[in-house]
Order: sequence, then C-alpha cells, then structure tokens
Amino acid sequence: MEQSTTNCASDEEEVDLDPRAENEGERPTFDEPMFAVQLGPSLHQSTRMGLNAPGLVRESIKQVLMANSDLFAWSPADMPGIDPNFMCHKLALLPQAKPVSQSKRKLRDQRRVVVEMEVAQLTRVEFIREVVYTTWLANVVMVKKSNGKWRMCVDYTDLNKACPKDTYPLPSIDRLVGNTSGYGMLSFLDAYSGYN
Repeated sequence: MEQSTTNCASDEEEVDLDPRAENEGERPTFDEPMFAVQLGPSLHQSTRMGLNAPGLVRESIKQVLMANSDLFAWSPADMPGIDPNFMCHKLALLPQAKPVSQSKRKLRDQRRVVVEMEVAQLTRVEFIREVVYTTWLANVVMVKKSNGKWRMCVDYTDLNKACPKDTYPLPSIDRLVGNTSGYGMLSFLDAYSGYN
C-alpha cells in the first residue's frame, strides 16, 4: 500500500481533528515491583519484568528475551520491509466510493519540524515513499503523548468511510479478559511509546 507525504503547509488555519491530542490516555501502572531487563546496547533498549515471579521462572523468561532480542524493534530502521510476494495488504473499497483528496492544513512550526523529521526517517528506511500523482490524500495529525513527545498519525477519516464495515469485529473485552483466567502470568506489550 502506498502512502503519500505532503508538506502540510498552506495559508489555511490549523485544525486538530484528533480529540486525543490533548488528553491522551495515561500509561498503565503496575502495583508489582518491577526490574529492567537490558536487551540491547542502549539504555532505552530494555523491558520490565515483575519481581513477584519465582526466581527460576524470572530467569527462564529473561533468557528467552535475551536469546530473541533481535525480534525487538527499537526504531523504524530495525523493521526492514516485507517482500510483497510474502505479504501484501490491500484495502477493500466500496464500488461507489470516490477518491478524496483532503485540502492541506497548516501546522505550527514545532509540529511541522517534527513531521519533517519523522517523514525523513520513514522515507530513509523505505516505510513510505513519495507519490506524485495521488488519488487519495490525507493530512497528518500530530498527537501529544503523555511523555511530551509528538506522535504523527494520519487522518484517514475519508478513506475509512469508503471501506466496507468489518463484519467480524474484534471480540468483546469481556471475552478477552475471561480467556486470561487460569493463567499464572500476564505479558503486557508496551505499544505506548511507538507503533507501526
């Protein structure tokens, strides 16, 4: 799937479409004491484990994490592209849908600089590429994270409206929580710092 990049600078007034921009959810906290497991050479390349697990279990999990540390992605450069012959995602569009090209929205200087850096990084690692003749065009929306940094999202409102509704929605949270009962351990995937 191609994503287009734009400069988002125009004479129009800036508009924040994402209601999460000002009150992004707080990161979950744990009552259990935790310790850090270093998985890479940099300090930020670590994960946390609970101290309440038995020592042998903790050590086993730690060994598995360290043996598979190459599976963790700490930056976009750590996630090489997937060969389209192996996996390719395509959107199903309603037959009557017409392409929508959103008009450019102006970003304030601080947000524009962050967008330019993020686009340059994603272009460099070939996550995105510039498309000259685009049929669908969506603006980026900057969302402030709880740590004060910015997250770049894309306003795909028009594209989402042009896609048929999923007839198999995600299972209810009650069922997901119910399915965890009886297990001795719970793993929390930290997707709060970044995602792709």
